[in-house]
Amino acid sequence: MPRQKNEIVVSDDIRAMEVAAQRQHEQEISVQELDSKYLPEGESYNLFVCMSRARDAETTAGQAFIALGQQLALIKAHETSEQFHAAMESLEVSWRIANYAMAAARRFSNSKLVSNFGRTKLQILSVLDDEQITQMEETGSLAGVGTVDEIKQMNRKDLEAALREEKKKRKEERDAQEAAISQKEKKLNELEMELRYREPPTKEELAQAALDELKKKFFLQVGEASHALHNLMLTIIQAQEIPDVNITQLQGFITLEPEGLLSSIFDYSDTLDEMIENICPARAETNAEAEEMQYAEPVED
Repeated sequence: MPRQKNEIVVSDDIRAMEVAAQRQHEQEISVQELDSKYLPEGESYNLFVCMSRARDAETTAGQAFIALGQQLALIKAHETSEQFHAAMESLEVSWRIANYAMAAARRFSNSKLVSNFGRTKLQILSVLDDEQITQMEETGSLAGVGTVDEIKQMNRKDLEAALREEKKKRKEERDAQEAAISQKEKKLNELEMELRYREPPTKEELAQAALDELKKKFFLQVGEASHALHNLMLTIIQAQEIPDVNITQLQGFITLEPEGLLSSIFDYSDTLDEMIENICPARAETNAEAEEMQYAEPVED
């Protein structure tokens, strides 16, 4: 009598349950074996305890990685290249690991950061320069990457990506700085070449340069003189506007001053007008006369 369809389904379900039960049993045996091998006698599994021990082991591995780099560096320094290669083969250490270990030893042998990182992190961080290592030791952080605690929590992929990005940024900044320095040096060289092959200035050009510089002083003095005369006029107007003042008082106000002081203004004005009207290159005696005029007593009427 042929089997019914529902009987086949039941049979398959039973077999599936048996397989699952067998796998569960094997897994339980495997877990028990691991507990027996790796847990201290009488101790049961605890995630927190295992994580703590794993971190301790990673730290110890980091210190061992530094020690490996130190010994490899010593062997390389004292032995020939052939003997160094033979030593690495005997230790079963690849060139890649040896270079990372020696780099980590150079960077972290005397650093307090060793206790914070395991072998993997030290291997990745061995690409840092001395300035970055010092920055981490002094500030507890690495610019563009994060704090020491944050770096400890990063996985390998994220840490390598952050270091690549920071390296790229530092290179761009360094390239920009070098470009600016190069541009400045180029400009200085161009100016030096221009000065070297340029003809010396003529006497007329030197005279014009001196005049251009003196012109600033001239206009400043004209402005000051104009302002002083304007204030002088305002003072006279104020005197005229005093209530009940008379002509006699005002004449006394004008004349009661050091004799010839007020009239010297008009003398200087006339002389200045004449100098502007007839300006020409001065002779030596003209310069002497100008200096005497500067210190001369006011001329009486």
